Amino acid sequence: MMLYRPIFDTKTKDRPKMFFSSLRRTGAAPRLAAAAGVIGLMTLSLTGCGGAAPENSVTAGPPAIVDNAAWDKIVESANKEGTVNLYRSLGGSENVMAEFEKAYPNIKIEQTFAGTGDLIQRLDQEIDADVTGADLVLHASPGWFDEKFAANKFASLSVSPDTASAGWEERLEGKSYATFFGFPYTLSSRTGLPTYTDLKSLLDANPNARVGVNDPHASVAAAFYYETQRQEFGDKVLDQLAATQRTMESGNTKLAQALAAGTYDYAVPGQNSTTAPLIAKGAQIVETVPTKGTTGAYYTLAVMQKSAHPNAATVLANWLMSRDGATSLVKHISPATVPQEIDGAIPWGTVKTYDPKEWTTAKWDEWIAKYWTPRFGG
Repeated sequence: MMLYRPIFDTKTKDRPKMFFSSLRRTGAAPRLAAAAGVIGLMTLSLTGCGGAAPENSVTAGPPAIVDNAAWDKIVESANKEGTVNLYRSLGGSENVMAEFEKAYPNIKIEQTFAGTGDLIQRLDQEIDADVTGADLVLHASPGWFDEKFAANKFASLSVSPDTASAGWEERLEGKSYATFFGFPYTLSSRTGLPTYTDLKSLLDANPNARVGVNDPHASVAAAFYYETQRQEFGDKVLDQLAATQRTMESGNTKLAQALAAGTYDYAVPGQNSTTAPLIAKGAQIVETVPTKGTTGAYYTLAVMQKSAHPNAATVLANWLMSRDGATSLVKHISPATVPQEIDGAIPWGTVKTYDPKEWTTAKWDEWIAKYWTPRFGG
């Protein structure tokens, strides 16, 4: 069975805090006091095509395509490791991980789940303190992966022959992290209410609607969503949103929970990965994928260079990148987009997302100051 390790709220250490906002804008992460020790590292096959790294080493650097014999050794070592410590911010993926465990019954997943910003804070603490924590990490901040790969914080990603034949050698572009999944933001509504295919139509028809609004202070992706609406429909769409009976929420999880509780009738932008678990428990929520101003988020994975179970992490990474993994993601977290052509998936690359090189912290702050604060307050 999957083991689940929530991150604990430092203010209420007796109670696990399962969900967090998407991304923190300011504030330095506190550093861990000291490293308790480094866990011995197992074998990982990482050198040139078809080769294998020396025993007991985890090498940073570009990805490596391994041959069938080397891949079989990785799987054998992964089964001996028996565990992979997964840090994830992708909500609703429990069933996906359960399907991996069925495919690889000797490997159990220990999961740490949190919003992207809080997950990054924890990962940066572990990196700064030089301690072993996550084996495999997946979240939605592309800039973090760029930065940590350049700093040699990821293991060289061993790519199986099957994974390589599915097009990943080209997609990786020499980087040991893989963007493997994405989703479009939706318009969420309470069951029984009219649905709309774009934000402007919703606001035109319901100028006084009770709307839950994801605060763009919470994530760059949220700010990019509102900027996309502004570019699509003009500044007036933000004026209209500000004039509704609105409730501000600091992240999509809180937005989904409050919508399920009936706090408001619509939520923007909605996120199926946070509402799907609530709908499965009976929440009366309908998700509509917009036909205009469609944006979303993409998730990336990497095996950490400081990994106690690098082979198990490598096997899980390759499975998530595989057709079986993509099929499972689309099945359990839909609407979804994946690199492979999977029935029911949105074509890869058609969901807009922000460019981290363009959307720097300075631009984020400037956008909020110019377009958001005058209408919605601080």
